[in-house]
Amino acid sequence: MRKDRPCTKGGGVCALVKKCFRIVPVTLATQYDDCEITCFDLLTRCERIRFALNYVQTLVKCLSAYTSDKFISIVCGDFNLPKIDWYTYTGHLCKYTSQF
Repeated sequence: MRKDRPCTKGGGVCALVKKCFRIVPVTLATQYDDCEITCFDLLTRCERIRFALNYVQTLVKCLSAYTSDKFISIVCGDFNLPKIDWYTYTGHLCKYTSQF
């Protein structure tokens, strides 16, 4: 599953899922087209688990609309933000982060 950036070269988000797993793409409303996010549900024997791979802008609003307390939701992030110190879990403040 992937969502490319609409107007620029490079970037976007992608999820590679092994074919043995049953997934269902989640179609997001057009108001979230500017978000770099792809979303799908992983179906298991016992439950449905929602994965959202995202960019940060408008994220909280989008996740509020597409998460549920009826099943587990897992939100995965982009770990290549610059200037993160993974040993101390700290980073410089920027428009995408308030703190780590």
